[in-house]
Amino acid sequence: MEVPRSTNRDDWIEVRAVDGAGQARVRDCGLQKDIGAGKYIPSATFSVGGPDWRFQFYPAGFTAGGVDVSFKVEDEVLHAHKIVLAMRSPVFKVELYGPMRDKMEPIIIVEDMQPAVFKALLHFIYTDSLPGTMENLDKENKEMIKLLLVAADRYAMETMKLMCENILSKRLDVGSVATTLALADQHHCSKLKDACIQFINSYARMNDLVASEGLVGESLGCPVAI
Repeated sequence: MEVPRSTNRDDWIEVRAVDGAGQARVRDCGLQKDIGAGKYIPSATFSVGGPDWRFQFYPAGFTAGGVDVSFKVEDEVLHAHKIVLAMRSPVFKVELYGPMRDKMEPIIIVEDMQPAVFKALLHFIYTDSLPGTMENLDKENKEMIKLLLVAADRYAMETMKLMCENILSKRLDVGSVATTLALADQHHCSKLKDACIQFINSYARMNDLVASEGLVGESLGCPVAI
């Protein structure tokens, strides 16, 4: 971080930047998620440029107080903090602090996304984790993970995107591998794409797979051995 240091004189002030860094480790982070919104875990204090500083870690996110940006997703209006979004997503950074920020509407309309997906995106931005319900990857949640992957790609959330890729790679099945492969190809998910191709090539009953999916490797632009 850069901390301004000032020196007072009779008729002027000198300001210069002092570089420094601090590091904090949160033990048992996964056990802290139920601490409640607005509650934080403080780090030990450290000194940079003279003053003492400390980190404040919010496992469940900030409170609604201080929100300064609103999004309308279908019929729902969701609120957030610009600085948090900009720090986590380069797309949000450009949208909220770029050259067009002065022309930004009071409420930003989010097209082509379900409210539940945008909420999960915000949840990840604030907590660096997917909602707890995603751990039980039934058919409904599997489709949600796919939608979250699309959202992560849209907002350049690479860590979230890789997490979704990893989950889907471990849950491949005959009934959905072709659509998952197409999704991976469309959103440039190399690890997921490789996992799909490996699954297809190693599947013993390839004829059943082709019949159930109408899978044609060449049409997807992928060299699948059939």
